Amino acid sequence: MWVIMFEKSLKHIIKYILVFALTAALCFALLVSSALIPKEAVRENTLRSAGFFAENEIFCDRITGSAATRIDNYADTITVSIGWCFDENDPLGSTMRAEYYNNDYENVRDSFAKGLQDSGYARTEYLRYWHGSSAVSRIMHMFTDISGMHTCAAVLIFTLAAVLLAVLIRFRLYAEAVCSALALISVSIWFVPDSIQNVWCFIIMLAAAPVCVLFAMRGRYESVCTVLLIGGVVTNFFDFLTVETLTLLFPLILVISIKRRKGGSLKDDLIYAAKCCALWLGGYCLMWVLKWVCAAVILNIDVLPYVGGHISERMYDRGDNGLAAYLIEMLARNIGCLFPFGYTEPGVIAAVLLTLGFCFYVFVFRKKGWDKRTVLIFMLLGAVVFIRYFVLHNHSYGHYFFTYRAQASVMLAVLLSAAEITGARVRHGKKT
Repeated sequence: MWVIMFEKSLKHIIKYILVFALTAALCFALLVSSALIPKEAVRENTLRSAGFFAENEIFCDRITGSAATRIDNYADTITVSIGWCFDENDPLGSTMRAEYYNNDYENVRDSFAKGLQDSGYARTEYLRYWHGSSAVSRIMHMFTDISGMHTCAAVLIFTLAAVLLAVLIRFRLYAEAVCSALALISVSIWFVPDSIQNVWCFIIMLAAAPVCVLFAMRGRYESVCTVLLIGGVVTNFFDFLTVETLTLLFPLILVISIKRRKGGSLKDDLIYAAKCCALWLGGYCLMWVLKWVCAAVILNIDVLPYVGGHISERMYDRGDNGLAAYLIEMLARNIGCLFPFGYTEPGVIAAVLLTLGFCFYVFVFRKKGWDKRTVLIFMLLGAVVFIRYFVLHNHSYGHYFFTYRAQASVMLAVLLSAAEITGARVRHGKKT
């Protein structure tokens, strides 16, 4: 028996290694291939993008005074600039260096505009990420500019969201469908496509979630693990460290909800959830390490100083009033951006009323015999977002205007917990 279990585990490990290697290889091929595109093929649309950035503020609030509606043209300028600086004559070196035009004495959009006219203009290396988004940017610039990319991103995101909801409704997972829609609304998903650098985790999540639901409904939970492993790798390749946990937690919470409907022990479901988290995190971290290894080998440099600086910059800061006050303010900033909290004073009033109404509804309409174990596992998964906030508290404090959207997973967990407590999780006319 032990021999059989060992052989089965070994087969799974080998499969995961092969999946990681294949996914990483495809990502690397995409990156290098994009650098081979001649600059002349993307020049016209890149100039249009530079014009777009010149006409818009680096950070623009769609609603004045509302950080929740902030559009990050700064990150998009860097993304497009990196893609432009890829060199078809040095595809490996240029993609590893990930340079962008940057003069410390001027705005990054002005540096980008000047760099397009003078290829020898001041550059800064952005080694710490794969910048898969810059690869897509370079490819897309053969056909359109940044405005067109915003439109494409919007169409893709809302199409994928519609597919997810359709799949959930197809399997009569009505509570999951409603909770998913409300969770996406809570993070103002309609503003996500306006910042290209911030769309990737939503695209990956919305692509993975319906696939995971389909596998879970067919009892193919091992296939869900594989999807999440791929998701971890691809997230690290494309993401700029925005809402990376979304690509793990949102699909996984839906899968756990399905799993709990079908019965089973809390222990088994916790072990399964832990396995999924470990695989996603393994894929994400190994892909991150692989970037540094590739950079060290291809560029023949010592990357350790870059790694140390990258980690300390995002983790270590105690603020002026001590660490506890700093962490509380960081949480307040992120939670305060949720819809409608983040929509100035009227939004705060509406949010307080909605929160009180929600708590009243759950308390008054709670059902006898609701499954505390199901709620527990939802809450544990939702808590992962806040663990990430605490670990990378400096990053979560400074970039709260987009890191807050990771709480879509938290909202999904909370809403599904409420559905469990009130008996709203119904399938085929039966309470679960």
